[in-house]
Amino acid sequence: MNKLFKLNVLLVFVITALLGCAKDKETLPNLEGNWELRETVNGQTGIVSELPAGNGTYIQFSANEFKRFQDGELINEGTYTLYKYNTKITQKEAYKIAFNNNDPFSISTYYTIKNNELVITEDAYDAPASIYMKIL
Repeated sequence: MNKLFKLNVLLVFVITALLGCAKDKETLPNLEGNWELRETVNGQTGIVSELPAGNGTYIQFSANEFKRFQDGELINEGTYTLYKYNTKITQKEAYKIAFNNNDPFSISTYYTIKNNELVITEDAYDAPASIYMKIL
């Protein structure tokens, strides 16, 4: 009886440990939709340039493809991948966008989304930033 009790306790402990270590797959912030450029920030000077609503400069994200428009005209398109990484500058966890299958010539960019505002910036001290608003 004592062995059976010990075996049950061990079994409960192992199951609890395994369940405790199971990690839920974290979902990354969703970029799908149209995002219109509203502000740019010069990383070297800090100068902020505002753009009016309806300016025709936006990015359209689908499940894994993007299209960039300027003045309503398509200027660039390709694929993108989202993932978590630690920034080179701060070593803090962030969300990265790898455009065009992480082309070695593309700049390392990361993003944040808060209240329908998308901020895309580069992983550098004097990085510029682009601020987009979600549009329909």
